[in-house]
Amino acid sequence: MDDRVLPAALTIVAFLVIVALMWLGWRRRTRAQAGIATPLSPPQSTEQPLGHWHDVHYVSTSRTGDTLDRIVVPPLGFRGRAEVTVLREGPVVRIAGERAFFIPAADIEATIDGTVTIDRVVENGGLTIIRWLLPADDTANDRVSVETSLRVVDATAREQLKTALHSLQRTPAPTTEESS
Repeated sequence: MDDRVLPAALTIVAFLVIVALMWLGWRRRTRAQAGIATPLSPPQSTEQPLGHWHDVHYVSTSRTGDTLDRIVVPPLGFRGRAEVTVLREGPVVRIAGERAFFIPAADIEATIDGTVTIDRVVENGGLTIIRWLLPADDTANDRVSVETSLRVVDATAREQLKTALHSLQRTPAPTTEESS
């Protein structure tokens, strides 16, 4: 028998074991997030959008405060190139190869700058993070706070996107201490 057959066979077996473990891990994560509903589909808006960005990288959506807990419900599970359109009703994200999803403006908790999320580190403030409420089930009675990380490489376009997103956010009512 050739001296290269055994190392090649061991390499193939090791590769198959690694792929199987990755698949099992992904299935476990999918089952653990079975109670999280898929995001809404975009509305049929006839209004002029506040802005449209073509060269966007969709990085991830994770639970707020836990950047390693990637949300895997379709279409949020995989990163990729995306387009973002900001409507008055909220942003629409179209990831290449996935169905578009919609974040209602009323569900946006904050828009912040970020540097780190799962599998991505960029320059200071290089990520635009939308913190929003995703229905935890199809009845939308319970919701989970998530953070969707977007990367716009061009700094000017990134600022324009952030400005459009900030214009959607609710302004909290002043507290008694603030109004006195």
